[in-house]
Amino acid sequence: MPGERAPDYDPDRRAAAIGPGHPLAAAASRELFGDFEPRFERGLAIVVAGVEASLRPEPSPLDPS
Repeated sequence: MPGERAPDYDPDRRAAAIGPGHPLAAAASRELFGDFEPRFERGLAIVVAGVEASLRPEPSPLDPS
């Protein structure tokens, strides 16, 4: 549903399902699926900056400025 995340992406739930035998995999869940909103915003800003930079006109070698 829009505005909701599937419960399978909850880092604590994933870590519990992975179990204590695989602590690095459990920790990766938090890195991959935690703090989604700030990471999305940062990624979007990076993409927009890249598009902006690629659309910026190149300076002309004849332009005295």
